[in-house]
Amino acid sequence: MPEAQVVNAFAHRIHYTLGNRHKSAGVWPTYGSFKCVASTFRRVIGAEGQFTPEKAIYTFPWVTRTLIVCKIKGLEQIIPLTVVLPHLGEHGWPFCNVDEFPDPEYASRFTVPLLWDKKFSTVVNNESSEIIRMFTASPEDIRYAFNVSSRSLYRWRAIFEEFGTVTKPSSPLRGHDRIISLGVLDAAKEIFFHDPSVMLDELQWHLAIHHDVAISISALQATLVRAGLTCKMMQKIAKERNEAGRDDYKACVRDPDTFSGTGLKFVTVDESSKDKRALARHYGRSLIGQPAVYSHQFVRDDRYTLTAAMSVRGYIAMRIVEGSMDAFEFFDFIVEDVIPEMNPYPDVQSVLVLDNCRIHHTDLLQEVLNENGIMILYLPPYSPDLNPIEESFLTWKAYLRRHGEVIHEADDPIAALLESTLCITPEMAEGWFRHAGYIW
Repeated sequence: MPEAQVVNAFAHRIHYTLGNRHKSAGVWPTYGSFKCVASTFRRVIGAEGQFTPEKAIYTFPWVTRTLIVCKIKGLEQIIPLTVVLPHLGEHGWPFCNVDEFPDPEYASRFTVPLLWDKKFSTVVNNESSEIIRMFTASPEDIRYAFNVSSRSLYRWRAIFEEFGTVTKPSSPLRGHDRIISLGVLDAAKEIFFHDPSVMLDELQWHLAIHHDVAISISALQATLVRAGLTCKMMQKIAKERNEAGRDDYKACVRDPDTFSGTGLKFVTVDESSKDKRALARHYGRSLIGQPAVYSHQFVRDDRYTLTAAMSVRGYIAMRIVEGSMDAFEFFDFIVEDVIPEMNPYPDVQSVLVLDNCRIHHTDLLQEVLNENGIMILYLPPYSPDLNPIEESFLTWKAYLRRHGEVIHEADDPIAALLESTLCITPEMAEGWFRHAGYIW
């Protein structure tokens, strides 16, 4: 049965089709009474057997009494309605597009009701009384058969009793969006400027109490979007960071007497770790009311650490070690991989930017950098936003999630991880340096 027959978007496996009983399916004896031919298919959907209760695979045409039972039981949301063509053909009422019948030896006429399994492309049952018995099962049986929650069944029944349909009509109170004054809108912007985490219902109460403005949540949301106030994931910053120290650092890297504003002198170095959990994707798609389930490993397993050096031209040195990076490995990385790519100050790539990790603060490292004429800048505490390479690690881990299966199955995981760093382009790096304030 073609998918084009599905009318209701909620129908995933079970579809209900309305038609008229084809009288030619019976026999008209000479004395005038109609003798209906016995139903050919009498199989049942059950937990055991070929036809298991699953959602969105069955479809069948039927007339008044089956439709009445379906509506009385409030099952329209689970079993939507599909209509057959009104033209009576030689073999009954056809669908819009009828595929070839799966049983080539079937010689009888096509009658209704007909419970059709689209998974196996065959008829399950064409006896109305047995189909109706499936409808009249207990709520718990219906819930199990169609894989819906009890709360959904009770909610659909309550909506049906109130409105006569299982689909709740749109609220008449929505109306046009409420237009608030510019003064009130400026007050809302000021609230979000000081506390972006304010929720809409809190803002709604604030406007009602302090500005005498009554506005619905939906209208308030639409108004804020038009004003450019969109909902986004908040960036968490540490309360412990020193704003005065951050201001001094920003003034240093923007000093025109020291730096040119092109960002070419800076090279930033940091570490990022990865285990098998980092390959798990965070977002997926599923049907409304159903979770998006993804089976993935919960145990960390092997852990790898990427240490990279980045300039405005992209990554200039990378090293991946199994486990964590220690002070000796970091020193070796700087001496063997990073310093050969740098130049004495004030040439390009002559300033090394590091955070305050303990392994970055060693006297031996400072001596080696001084001998090579390389300036070192330590970031203010709790200021990852001033380190451009931090944003590159987000892009790298997103790439790992996108290509996780390939990396997981690689024979040499370290080589695969090193190859994955090619996702960092010079254009990205330049943008991150500009965003952190090194290009002005």
